[in-house]
Amino acid sequence: MTTLQVSPKTALDGLDVEISPKTNRIDADHTDKPPRRDKSAYDFKERADVRSFLEEHYQLTNFNIESLLGGTANYVYRVTENDTEATRIIKHAAPQLASNHSFSLSPERMDFEADMLMKRSEDKGECHCSTVQGFNTSTIEKTHVHTAHFESYERDIKLLCIEDGGNKNLKDAYKDLSPAEIQDIGTELGKWLANLHSRTPLSNVSGAESGRNNSTGVAIAGYIYKNLIGTVKMFCDAVGAGTLSNKALADHLQPYSDPEKLGRLSKRIDKHADDVIGSTRKSVCHGDFWPGNILLRSNTASKSHILTVVDWELARIGNSATDIGQFAAEAMILDLVNNNHHEEGLCAAFMRAYFKTSAVDIGSKESLYAWMTQIAIHYAVHLIVWPHRKVHWAPKEESATLAVHGLSVLENAFSTAPDIKTWTVFSGLAGLEDIVSEFRLKRGDGADE
Repeated sequence: MTTLQVSPKTALDGLDVEISPKTNRIDADHTDKPPRRDKSAYDFKERADVRSFLEEHYQLTNFNIESLLGGTANYVYRVTENDTEATRIIKHAAPQLASNHSFSLSPERMDFEADMLMKRSEDKGECHCSTVQGFNTSTIEKTHVHTAHFESYERDIKLLCIEDGGNKNLKDAYKDLSPAEIQDIGTELGKWLANLHSRTPLSNVSGAESGRNNSTGVAIAGYIYKNLIGTVKMFCDAVGAGTLSNKALADHLQPYSDPEKLGRLSKRIDKHADDVIGSTRKSVCHGDFWPGNILLRSNTASKSHILTVVDWELARIGNSATDIGQFAAEAMILDLVNNNHHEEGLCAAFMRAYFKTSAVDIGSKESLYAWMTQIAIHYAVHLIVWPHRKVHWAPKEESATLAVHGLSVLENAFSTAPDIKTWTVFSGLAGLEDIVSEFRLKRGDGADE
């Protein structure tokens, strides 16, 4: 597809250019072209207006455009050239969520996504095999991960064009994958994320402004912490009303009916959230790293896959534990729903690879223990807050079980005598017994308050 290759930093107001379909070069507009509307005249929430924009501003012809469903924040379209069958994805960020117009979210979030994708597309450490002419799934020789390739961005109208990573995400594909494929995929994702956290310059987010960060990404990262106490209260109210059928969860929640105990949890989680979300600026984080944002294109003969990481609008400078904890929680739910044993599942394979790749770079053992605790807490809070919500994909009959487990991990992580072996986020981790011994020695023994 013909795309306007203009840097996101280029001011596009008043820029009157087009790409010649024959030369693929930007040429000056000619007076014999029919007049075109100003970009502000289009409503990019409407597929018909997106089509008109491509026809009038990019001179595209003979193409199909379809709206893609399933996302939450943006308006997403797939554009297919009829003569070549080449496809691209177009995304538009509006001031309100595409799925909920009553919820506002700054469209500036797409500026951060475009900047990240452009820099990742220029990164020689990234695989760019899918952009090579003649690529098709039969050429995939081994499973590997890459970032969706940047095509173009019109900053003033928040319209982003990127590589099409395929029709299926990892969440939906999981049930059709073999145990060996799941292990392979988890391993590659763990290595890829570790490299993102340890090797990506902070300037990929901040740009030339050292103090700049994605405020939307920071706010969304703190969402689960702000909603934890309210979620626990909701479950407690259900216990009191006798409407919670899960006895294990009811028994576990009963103590939190005590305002003092709930208050202590509130203070702890507020302090933890401030440390992890508000204060830490160590790594570039994806911000929404979960199986639903990983697309698969597969070579069915070799059982190999290209995994394309999409939806970077929450990318921020922050704490790597949040990316790890979120992915681990979602991977564990997939393992549970698909009856995949913890040590053989996606979560375990991912965690083993991440630790093997970069945990040794965390620093002292004391720093490692603190970081592991942050991972476990984020994992636990995610399991408590998200699965029971309508927007989450997890079977609702499993949400109580997940909340019980999340509370158990959270309580243990906050205790004076933590037992990492109860934190399923680290199941199957090589050397876990040694880590457990060191952890308990460092933290000390004693009863929880």
